[in-house]
Amino acid sequence: MEKFAHGGDIYTEKRNWLDFSANINPLGLSNKAKKAILNNIDNIVNYPDPRATKLRFAISQNYNIKKENIILGNGAAELIYLFFSHMRFKKVLIVAPAFSDYERAAVAAGMETEFLFMRPDNNFKFPWNEVWKKAKNYDCIAFGNPNNPTGTLVELECIQNFANKKDSPFIFIDESFMDFRCDKAVYETLALASKSKNLFTIRSLTKFYAIPGLRLGFGVGHKNLVEKLNTAKDIWNVNLLAIEAGAAALQDEAYKQNTIDLVENEKKYFYYELQNLKIKFFPPTVNFVLCVFKNINTAKIILNRLREREILVRNCENYPGLDGKYIRIAIKSHADNEKLFTALKEIYANNEIKCYIEKE
Repeated sequence: MEKFAHGGDIYTEKRNWLDFSANINPLGLSNKAKKAILNNIDNIVNYPDPRATKLRFAISQNYNIKKENIILGNGAAELIYLFFSHMRFKKVLIVAPAFSDYERAAVAAGMETEFLFMRPDNNFKFPWNEVWKKAKNYDCIAFGNPNNPTGTLVELECIQNFANKKDSPFIFIDESFMDFRCDKAVYETLALASKSKNLFTIRSLTKFYAIPGLRLGFGVGHKNLVEKLNTAKDIWNVNLLAIEAGAAALQDEAYKQNTIDLVENEKKYFYYELQNLKIKFFPPTVNFVLCVFKNINTAKIILNRLREREILVRNCENYPGLDGKYIRIAIKSHADNEKLFTALKEIYANNEIKCYIEKE
């Protein structure tokens, strides 16, 4: 498996995939976003607004952040690379397992990287004590909140205390899945990042609003940092349809609430079905679940048998700190989730998988 491979690769092998490998809103496009896209198809003969005025205003209103503290990205991933290429740190500490592009972006910018691993025997709890001990040796600490793929959450109060420490390194936080939380005020750092000179937070809009093909994200930081990052990026990095769709989706309050309600209900369904199958998993905090098997062969058989049924899940063997025993599964619509568990029950009923389970 490629070191920096991601989920959502439905193109390598042309089949009618049911994709649980990418963590996208199971509701699909917001109706308001879809309408905005259709209404603006003819406008793609024009350049997009280089200031993305409509989208920047919508983000400012939705997240209560001043426009001067917001930078827009062609997906959150662009902002990861932009940030590290601009900051030119010497050493970066990545709290792992983690999204691979933190490492990839830092290495591409010539930085030395090291991992601090959260431990499965501690339910991947965030290792604040170790972070505090190591912090003085690094220029930047990078982590996801909620973390991908473990779902680990870090409370705002802890981050604020760390950021306020004397000689604290720069803190990079990826909050790409935060909008799936109904209690995000306890965790999100956007307001803190807008005032702090040593904190930069990014958000993906593609996951919650189901527009990964359009690519859209934003970052929040001190206005001086945002100004510098803006001068370092392409002036038209966000396309016209992404601007229109994003601005419309952010105003769709019913869609937001329906998404949160659906994910909460389906998390309970996953709990029930995974426990019935006696599959070990880490309690989901957003729209994906990390499962672990004692035997790598068992996990491989499950991956392969699901592929035979045109179902994709995420093999986590290329996440630093994990191996082939770990599988991440997105939470989708109830109908799709039922198809997944019907397939898993069939696989577990097969003698081939039973022999491996008995060896565990």
